[in-house]
Amino acid sequence: MQGAWYSYDWDAHDGKKITFGAHTVNGKIIYTQDKNVISDYFNGKIKNQKKFDQVTKNWMSGKTTTMKNDTFYEIDPWVTFEKWSLYRVTPQTINSQKQNILVYTSRYDCGNYYRSKKLAKQMKDYKFGKVNYTM
Repeated sequence: MQGAWYSYDWDAHDGKKITFGAHTVNGKIIYTQDKNVISDYFNGKIKNQKKFDQVTKNWMSGKTTTMKNDTFYEIDPWVTFEKWSLYRVTPQTINSQKQNILVYTSRYDCGNYYRSKKLAKQMKDYKFGKVNYTM
C-alpha cells in the first residue's frame, strides 16, 4: 500500500493523490488510539477538552478492520462522527494485465486509486464488478 496512488474519480474524497508511508498518510502521522479515548471524550472525562481539541485537531488514527469479509486499513480523525475512510489493495485485470488498485470507501463515497496518473485518468469513475464498494 505504501507509495503514491492517483484517482480522477469524481468523488475522490482525499483528492487526486494519496501517499502512504510506513506510518503516515499524506505526510500526517497515523497513531494507534486507545479504545477509551472516544467514550472518555464524549462522557466528559477528558480534562480541558478545548485544549485536547486543539492539540489533536490534525491527528489521525489507524487500524485494520474487517467488513463484509474484506480487510481494510481504516483511517479516522482523532475524534469524529462518521468521517472514516477505509482502504484496501486488490488485484484487478485492466487491459489484459493484472494491476493492483487501491479501493477506498467511506460512509458517503467510494472509488479507486491507481499507481499512475495515466491509468487513473483512463479508469476515471470506473467501478469493478466484483469489488464491493458499499459498507
